[in-house]
Amino acid sequence: MLDATSDQNAITDVNLFHWPYAIAKVEGIIDRRKPATKGNRLTRKPLDPWLSHQDVLSLLRVPRSTLSKWRSEGKFPEMTRLPSGELRIQESVLNAWLDSLPRV
Repeated sequence: MLDATSDQNAITDVNLFHWPYAIAKVEGIIDRRKPATKGNRLTRKPLDPWLSHQDVLSLLRVPRSTLSKWRSEGKFPEMTRLPSGELRIQESVLNAWLDSLPRV
């Protein structure tokens, strides 16, 4: 058990800039809050962006009918349909499909 003098020393030795953490530490409360830093998911950019149907058409430079034909014949990777009805595909999936095509 801590006496009054050791408890006072623990509080006065604390850096005042980090006082919420220090109080939680002294009181035995675990503080799990993390600041929004570069590694935090709030500031991190998506690793694999989703491309819209229009983005795919622009990148491949093909008409909508050609892409629809490829999709119906199973020559194009599966696209995800959002609840709004829009079609999306991950950039990595599209790049993998492009890499798998034979070179001419």
